[in-house]
Formats: sequence, structure tokens, C-alpha cells
Amino acid sequence: MAINLLEVTTPGLVYTCLGGFVVAFSMFSLLVKETFYLNEVVLGTAFGIAIGPHGADIFAPRSWDFSTTFITREITRIVLATGLFAIGVELPKSYMARHGKSLLVMVVPTMAIGWLIVA
Repeated sequence: MAINLLEVTTPGLVYTCLGGFVVAFSMFSLLVKETFYLNEVVLGTAFGIAIGPHGADIFAPRSWDFSTTFITREITRIVLATGLFAIGVELPKSYMARHGKSLLVMVVPTMAIGWLIVA
């Protein structure tokens, strides 16, 4: 069985839209943030609503099969981990020394509860 690589599928269209949004947002984010005083979260959420099931209905992951849902979850985990790593790198050097105890109190129980729920 040959796979038609040029076939337009819903997940492929979604990945293309998301990639195009990331490129366009990277190019124009400073202009948009300074002109309209909006941050990345508001713009990303608005884009998600616009292409989601309540907008243009391009991105409707509930209608996909299991393998596509699995791929979408894995991509989401990678994006989340990359974003958190970038935030951690941007912290000042003295942040951990000043806020280490409060981070320990908040992060360790939260991670333990998350691991128990997932397991």
C-alpha cells in the first residue's frame, strides 16, 4: 500500500497553520506587542479560538483518530518543556538563592501529586 504524501489531511493542515502562526508571530510579535499592548498569551489564545472548533473549525482534535491525538499530545509536551526551559534560563542567577525554599514547597508536592495522578 502506497501512502499518498501529498494528500491534505486535517492534522497536516493544523500543523501547517500552527507553524505559519509561529513564524508570523516571531516576525511581528514586537510590533504587535508595542502597538496593541498585547502579550503572547492573548495572541496565541485568540489564534487558537480562531482556528478551533468554535471558529473556522480547522483544528478539531476530538474528531481525530488515536494516533493523531497521541502525536498532538507529544508535540504539546515538547513545546511545554521547551517553553519552561526557556523561562528557567531567563531567570536571574540569584533567583534560586532568594526563592529556593518557596519553590521547593510549591514544586515538589505539585510534581508528586501530578506523578501520582498520571501513574
